[in-house]
Amino acid sequence: MGRIVQIKKNGKVKKAEGAVMEYWIVKAKRPTAIVAEWLQQGGTGTWWTKRRPVRLEKRDKLFFWKGGGSSFLIGIGECLSVSRQKNRNGDYTFRVRYYTDAFEPKLTIDLLRRDPILKYAGFLKVGPAGTLHPLSHDQGKHLESLARRSRLIGSEAFQPSPAGRAESLPDLDIRLNDAPIREAKLRAHLRKERSTALRSARLAIARQQGELRCEICDLSFADLPRGVGEACCEVHHKVPVASLLPGAMVRLKDLAVVCSNCHRMIHIKNPPHTPGQLKLKLASVRS
Repeated sequence: MGRIVQIKKNGKVKKAEGAVMEYWIVKAKRPTAIVAEWLQQGGTGTWWTKRRPVRLEKRDKLFFWKGGGSSFLIGIGECLSVSRQKNRNGDYTFRVRYYTDAFEPKLTIDLLRRDPILKYAGFLKVGPAGTLHPLSHDQGKHLESLARRSRLIGSEAFQPSPAGRAESLPDLDIRLNDAPIREAKLRAHLRKERSTALRSARLAIARQQGELRCEICDLSFADLPRGVGEACCEVHHKVPVASLLPGAMVRLKDLAVVCSNCHRMIHIKNPPHTPGQLKLKLASVRS
């Protein structure tokens, strides 16, 4: 049975008999790259809020919102548990599960402020601070529908990824000389590159800077057939994972936008070519 809550209508708070509070906006005022690192499909995380989360409950549906200068919907998930007591830092915490990697900035604050159903939602107004912002059931369902129509989520929204699913890594032919530690490092490197969160964030920056092209061969992904260009657009981690300290932050400037052909050539040897080295090799062949 749903909970009776207060919802906002025409900018005013009113008691709504029978309204179901199942949906929440979870705001993060951090750089896009950091939030994108948090959102890993099937992963879990701990969020915190200064205000006591009175109505937040286990299994409530969550929309993760990238706040700050360029605000947009960046992912979805669910609440796993809620702490009703403050921690030593004076915060209330709640555990979440991420159902998606980070989204591209399609559902932006400007777009949602023009939406007839969501324009009165509290999280879109200037000034409201805090991490958690409630949505009415209608607002939550509508935002879910917008995410689906924008192709950010599929028909099985708010469903966790299957437990124990096989990890899909790029199919690359690389000689490892039967060295287990090299293979482990390589798989860690490819696992980073496979992250949709990192890819989405890096491609979003590339689009803002102009036409999306391979940084090595200068292929324009827009010139490829529709639906093919995006699939052939990949990101390569320029800094070897083996050289990173545990928990090191991945910077977007350390990711190169490359086509699938060039990406395969980068990894054809161990250690891999740098994008600059491969670009010079291709230029020498063409000249």
